[in-house]
Amino acid sequence: MLSSCGDDPSVDCSMVNVSVGATSTISNCPDATGTVTVTASGGSGNFEYSLDGTNFQTDAVFMNVGGGDYTVVVRDGDGCSANTDVTVEATSDITFTSTSTAAGCGGDTGSITIMASGGDGNYEYSLDDGDFQAANQFNNVSNGLHAVTIRDGNNCETAGEGYVLSGISYAGEVATIISTYCAVSGCHVASEPRPDFAIFANVQTFAAEIKSRTQSRNMPRGSSLTDEQIAAIACWVDDGALDN
Repeated sequence: MLSSCGDDPSVDCSMVNVSVGATSTISNCPDATGTVTVTASGGSGNFEYSLDGTNFQTDAVFMNVGGGDYTVVVRDGDGCSANTDVTVEATSDITFTSTSTAAGCGGDTGSITIMASGGDGNYEYSLDDGDFQAANQFNNVSNGLHAVTIRDGNNCETAGEGYVLSGISYAGEVATIISTYCAVSGCHVASEPRPDFAIFANVQTFAAEIKSRTQSRNMPRGSSLTDEQIAAIACWVDDGALDN
């Protein structure tokens, strides 16, 4: 909250304690249905309120406010003022799903395709807060989680996430690591009081723990994995520990 001086030279606004706060409700895009409610105290006389610093009103509640960031200004009867920032969140009926092609473990040759619905149907797409584009496919995308934003012709937006798979195969890569280093005598086999990693369902159930322990090099016991093997396990787990 910042205070500033008024137009009356006889009043020292630096000695006037005008305080302001603001709360908001959600606006439904594309309709401006949000509200901003301002609270003010201190100062002298009746308060006036503004969302743009130029147009003031005597009502402390602003109706029909669109989504966005606003600077609320309040001034008292002597022109002494204070301001604070408030954000009106906007909701949209745009929804989306995404599909991807594999990028490789730690690679950047994947693609992600966005399928949107709702809104006015005229979509633009942004990946990782980059520029918006008309095409719903992004190429040369790295393996991992990405921020997705869809905007329609009414400037309504919906944000979410999409995941680009690494394409690591359990059968082709991870299974050999597990069977060689973990599903061995004295460790994760049927005769031991530990999950039997010869059974895929057990590996899948404990996938997150396997990733964590191999990355911290607490697993496997008595031997160590290469960086490539550790990365392969992590990528497979991050892809959803698929039975592939």
